Amino acid sequence: MRENALDMVAKGIHPKQVRRSYVVMQRLLHQMNLKGWREGRISIERRVLIKETGLDHYTIHGLLSGHMTEYPPHVLEVLCAYFECTPADLLGTAPDDTDQ
Repeated sequence: MRENALDMVAKGIHPKQVRRSYVVMQRLLHQMNLKGWREGRISIERRVLIKETGLDHYTIHGLLSGHMTEYPPHVLEVLCAYFECTPADLLGTAPDDTDQ
């Protein structure tokens, strides 16, 4: 369990000295569901996303599975245009609680 800032100060450690790591969360599935809902569909299917964006199967699979470690600008541009969103709507960060 992580120590809170007051506990660290009490031990003489300044909270800014502790480096936190973050994990990138992709929100592609959420955007697929939102677009589907706006268009009166349940969701946008993977094959439809591939066809309508022109991105390849491996890129979409990598994004949906969470295995993608780099996010090329052209991929983000295509997805943002398709979903009418910003990169912040597709990607976010959360503290990585596994590095205790």
